[in-house]
Amino acid sequence: MEAGTIRTSDLLRGLLDRTETEEITVADMLKPVGTRAHGLGLFLFALPEALPLPIAGVSAILGIPLIILSAHLLIFGSRRELPGSLLRRKLPGGMMRLALSKAIPILQKIERISRPRWQRWTSMERLLGLVCLILAIVITLPIPFGNLPPAICLAAISFGLLARDGVLVVIGLAGSVVLLGSVGLLADFLVGLFYTERTA
Repeated sequence: MEAGTIRTSDLLRGLLDRTETEEITVADMLKPVGTRAHGLGLFLFALPEALPLPIAGVSAILGIPLIILSAHLLIFGSRRELPGSLLRRKLPGGMMRLALSKAIPILQKIERISRPRWQRWTSMERLLGLVCLILAIVITLPIPFGNLPPAICLAAISFGLLARDGVLVVIGLAGSVVLLGSVGLLADFLVGLFYTERTA
C-alpha cells in the first residue's frame, strides 16, 4: 500500500526515528502525504487508543485533534488545508514513540493485503468525516474501557482513506454501526431504568 509514493509503515518508521532526537509537529507528520493528511492524521491520533497504550490521560490529549480533523473532513473534504493551529501542535514524544513502535509491525502485515479497491467507499469523504467525528466524540467520553472499540473503528476507516482501500472503510463503518447501535440501546436502557426508579 502506498501513501502517495511512501508506504505508510516506512513513513511511520521515519517519524519514529525523528522522535528519538527531536519533537515533531502535526505538520511534520502529515506533510509527506499531501491530500491524504486527514486519513493519516486520524489514524495516528486514534492509534494510542486502538492499541491501547498504558498512558494516563491519552484521550484528553488526542481527543481534540481527532475532533478537529474529523470536523474539517466533514465540512471541507480532503482538499482544504488543515488549520494552522492544529498543524503547529507539538506531539508528546514518548507517547508517539510507544504508539509508532507498536503500530509499525501491525501495519506491515496489513499492507501485505491492503490495496486500492472499492474506491467508491473512500470517496465519500464528508460522510466518513461525520462518522469519524461521532467516533472521536465517543472516544473523549470518560467511559471505562469504552475508548478501544471506537478507536479501532476510526483507525480502520482512516487507514482505508489513506490507502484508498474501501474494504477497510466498510469494515470500520460496519463496526461503527454495531458500536453506536449498542451505545444507543445501553443509553435507552439506562434512561428507562432511571425513569422507572424515579416514578416508583
